[in-house]
Amino acid sequence: IDVIHNRGWQCSPASVFVPADGENPLRSLRYTSGSTGSPKGVMFTEKAMRLYLVPRAPVPMITLSYLPMSHSYGRGTALAALAHGGTVYYTGASDMSTLLEDLAMVRPTVVNLVPRVAELLYQQYLRDAGATADPEVERAARDRLRDVVMGGRVLSVMCGSAPLPKETEDFLRSALECHFYIGYGGTEMGSVLADGVVQRPPVIDYKLVDVPELGYYTTDQPYPRGELLLKTQSFMDGYYKQPELTAGMLTDDGYYKTNDIMAEIAPDRLAFVDRRNNVVKLAQGEFVTVSNVEASFATASSIEQIYLYADSRRSYLVGVVVPSAELRSALQSGAAADEVKAIIRSEFQQIAVAHRLNGYEIPRDFIVEAALFTQDNGLLGG
Repeated sequence: IDVIHNRGWQCSPASVFVPADGENPLRSLRYTSGSTGSPKGVMFTEKAMRLYLVPRAPVPMITLSYLPMSHSYGRGTALAALAHGGTVYYTGASDMSTLLEDLAMVRPTVVNLVPRVAELLYQQYLRDAGATADPEVERAARDRLRDVVMGGRVLSVMCGSAPLPKETEDFLRSALECHFYIGYGGTEMGSVLADGVVQRPPVIDYKLVDVPELGYYTTDQPYPRGELLLKTQSFMDGYYKQPELTAGMLTDDGYYKTNDIMAEIAPDRLAFVDRRNNVVKLAQGEFVTVSNVEASFATASSIEQIYLYADSRRSYLVGVVVPSAELRSALQSGAAADEVKAIIRSEFQQIAVAHRLNGYEIPRDFIVEAALFTQDNGLLGG
């Protein structure tokens, strides 16, 4: 080892890469989540990387990273902490089974959430609060979530990557007692909205266009609605080895097609409505936004994870449900799967009423799965 060490010191210093005039080399390759198809490699060159850098955090940054480094949200969390002189810790298990314990140990000041983790925190509160509806017990459960589960020094929380149920959002805003905002953006385009306000920079321009097949028009009242098209400073340099796909995602005048339906509440204020690619027209002609229905049912205390499937050749939804830890334990102790399904089905009905879901949005049938969806077993994307 000493010989190798000495030889290393005798070598010339590594040369700093200097691109040739006009050269814009590839600096980063990030993958989309695959929520609208197969994951795609998104290329960022030197210029794009510089423009993609996140703004300075308003608070001292100590954070916990639990998302894959191949995706923008996970990598962005780490880069933001390091770029601002902060500290980033990494969760101990890729399936996030230790996430709550990790949060308590790290005691982060800045937390980036995805809806799945936001629901995990909400379910922890519900377990601690129980079913007593006692205000003192509920207040103690809120305090425990903020001061024990999340470490007691969170100053800023951002939730992004997918829509968050309003009930969960309202609870976390109230319980965490800190700066809490909903972000919107994408791997290809960077940060676009913060609590519905267009971020300039990096957004250069945006516009909405009609989506007649789904009934959204820029002439809609009280607010124009349509697919959001964007130009941003932090736009990607294309999809890796997929130039045709890259060209297909751009309009003739250079706007990026987000595939997201927005309503323009006011100039530079947008509200998310639907994902164009996630809306399925069922056999009887009804439209279903599968991700929104999943998010509603994910609030059930009897459910740990849920996957719903819709097909335009059928008039109903089906799904796969991983029950809560308590129900999984019951299954392992010999409880019948039909008994567990009955509990979940009953909660489906309650949530459907509370969230004003239509009858065709309630799964006709579902499989009870005892194993969690994880990246290791191939059942969970990043």
